[in-house]
Amino acid sequence: MRQFILRLREASRRGGPEAIEQLLRDGSLHRRAVESFALLRDGRYTRTLVYRDEDLEVLVLGWGRDARAPIHGHDGQECFLMTVAGELEVADYRLVAGGQEPGYALVERMGPRRTLLPGAMDHRSPQQELHSVRTGARSGFAISLHIYSRPIDSCLIYDPRRSSCELRQLHYDRVMRLADPPTPTSSPRASSKPRPGRFARVWRALFRRVQEVKETVKETLVPARVAEDSAKIAIKRVEHRYANKVVALRDVNLNIRSGEFVCLLGPSGCGKSTLLYALAGHIAPTGGQVRIDGRPIIGPGPERLLMFQDAALFPWLTVRQNIEFVLAARGLSKKERTERANRYIHYVQLTGFEDTLPHELSGGMKMRTALARALAVDSPVLLMDEPFGSLDAQTRLHMHELLQRVWMETHKTIVFVTHDVTEALMLANRVVVMAPRPGRIVRDLEVRLPMPRGPDDVELVGMARQIRVMLHESESMGEAGPGARTERGTHHEGREGVAPEPEAAVPRRTPGSLGAAGPVRPVATPPLPGPEGSH
Repeated sequence: MRQFILRLREASRRGGPEAIEQLLRDGSLHRRAVESFALLRDGRYTRTLVYRDEDLEVLVLGWGRDARAPIHGHDGQECFLMTVAGELEVADYRLVAGGQEPGYALVERMGPRRTLLPGAMDHRSPQQELHSVRTGARSGFAISLHIYSRPIDSCLIYDPRRSSCELRQLHYDRVMRLADPPTPTSSPRASSKPRPGRFARVWRALFRRVQEVKETVKETLVPARVAEDSAKIAIKRVEHRYANKVVALRDVNLNIRSGEFVCLLGPSGCGKSTLLYALAGHIAPTGGQVRIDGRPIIGPGPERLLMFQDAALFPWLTVRQNIEFVLAARGLSKKERTERANRYIHYVQLTGFEDTLPHELSGGMKMRTALARALAVDSPVLLMDEPFGSLDAQTRLHMHELLQRVWMETHKTIVFVTHDVTEALMLANRVVVMAPRPGRIVRDLEVRLPMPRGPDDVELVGMARQIRVMLHESESMGEAGPGARTERGTHHEGREGVAPEPEAAVPRRTPGSLGAAGPVRPVATPPLPGPEGSH
């Protein structure tokens, strides 16, 4: 497999897609070279990323019995599908209404469905629009190799029930090293060697795992590349200076796609809350532009909802009444308000506490109520300013699990502010690392790990270490001087145009202190891809 990928890489650099196609037509790949990368599960198809660079991405897909992909497209990229084992049936479709953007659309079938037997190749050019894939009727399962002309970030999925297209972020079931070979079979000569002791075997396995984590971090934490024309939220050359000369933001550029979960990560004073409030429309930046769906943000709007650091519940209203209050402000009828409140109270697991006042709730239950209220409003963009900062470690873990489930099921665009490295890597599919003096973005990274995630996942430990190094380096490169003073200690920039003065009693964080690991729990099983196109 390694040699085959090296030949693909050389062909890509030498002649692009034409050379790759010629190599696939002339060469062959034995099933045994690919089988160890495939996960075969009945009714599901799984993705394993085996190689990626700027010009090439290679995936192995394992198609379990009766697995099928929805009608989808890959952002106008050159795509090669090669069946290695079993057989696959491919059908082509075209959009007849709507367009290659999320929203209303209709499709129609194009041409006959065709069967790809082992060794057969299917080449899709950027001009071809949508297609679907399923296992053949005879084999019941299949293994395929997919080569793309550049890395895939998103997938356009057509939902026939709603007659709509949705842009989904891709997640992989496994990320392997280029050199990951199948486990070698034992030979008579090898069996004659003395078997290592138990301690030696454990030590070697641990060493191999550490090496795999180092290699995996390179493939799972990659620079995010999002063009402004494909962004739902576009932040361009934004800067903000308070009346007391504090520079909160300087030359901030960020594009966020629809349906992304983005964490703004950095120490206190890096301007992440200022940027969030600019997105909410509560602050007007002194320079630059902030746009949503192409329109400038000039104030709060119904398409955006902001969750603060505390639950911000009305103390004289019960859980249900707090939720119904905001729905009444949106003009819903009493019946609709009651039905929606009950639905989201059940969703956040607060059944039985509907008529409880806030002072009778724990901190976690208050945040669940605030989250249910935000979900009931059903704004497409959810802005969250360190909502779990005041919770204990165990309650925070439960809220992390709940928020991951919310995002996977609703596909809302979420922008989440935190200074905890582990929290950011657990929740987000993009982590924007910010630094103070002045507030700026130093790295924009995409996290390519399947959801749900836990704080004890091995890959997260390696990535957290790498991001802490970035934060430490950015602090050492910070600008000094009176014009670079930043707000510290609080995110309530409530006074109009004035940032809080630094608090002398607050000690400076020591490097590496961000993002302490949360409580240990069993590693969550990665979600299997389903018909909704979450890979």
